[in-house]
Amino acid sequence: GSDPSAWLPVHPPPFVHSIVRIELSASRPTSLQLFWSIEAVPHPCEEQSTTVGFPKGRHIGWAEIPAAAQAGRIRLDPSYTTGDYILHSLEIRCESNSTSRSPRGLAKLVPRLLMPSPELPMAERFNRARMVLNDMVSDPGNFTPLRAVEIARSHTGIVLRSLDRDPQVHLAALDARGRPMIARLEATSSIETTAQLFWATRRRTYCEEQSALVSLARGHNVGYIAIPRGAVGRFRFDPATAAGEITLHSLEIRAEG
Repeated sequence: GSDPSAWLPVHPPPFVHSIVRIELSASRPTSLQLFWSIEAVPHPCEEQSTTVGFPKGRHIGWAEIPAAAQAGRIRLDPSYTTGDYILHSLEIRCESNSTSRSPRGLAKLVPRLLMPSPELPMAERFNRARMVLNDMVSDPGNFTPLRAVEIARSHTGIVLRSLDRDPQVHLAALDARGRPMIARLEATSSIETTAQLFWATRRRTYCEEQSALVSLARGHNVGYIAIPRGAVGRFRFDPATAAGEITLHSLEIRAEG
């Protein structure tokens, strides 16, 4: 169906900021959503959830669960549409600098929770990447409409009006000197939708395997996209999957390494 859900057999540790690493194979682009409960609101709700976008194929995504008086198990909604999805790994770990109010036996509640993470969360990777290539929103000339989109400038950023389900925009070319890149997107959306960033390589043009998804809720959003080494030329940005209005406040791309 269009709203699958399952309960996970673990509880988020109380008063500890947690990082979730998800490895998923999807038969089509999708978004996975995690819900948690707190003592004040002991039932899952949109305000206590996070969404991770996945393109078609096998990919790794990251999510964060904030420090709070957690109560109850985590609910996993693996998709918003029908299809086949293979969950290879879903690992939850706490931040090493979290408050000491967490209970003893924490590693038993969430397996391998206290082990050092082999990969950094996306937000931390972005902050460590010091080579700023461009914040696309700084210049409307960085956006070239390709199809089904209107572009305007406002006092809060760049407005992208999607005219149908497949709007497409070209972004200005960047020179990362062969390095991997990471992008931080901050946007306000009039609809619940998914944005997608495509990149080309010397061997292949834009395709689903060379893309990443960012789920956008109605309202204010912040998301991150990891772009592997080898991307060349201009990016293609598809801001939505339905007609609506997206205001980009920032689309900053940095080189890593």
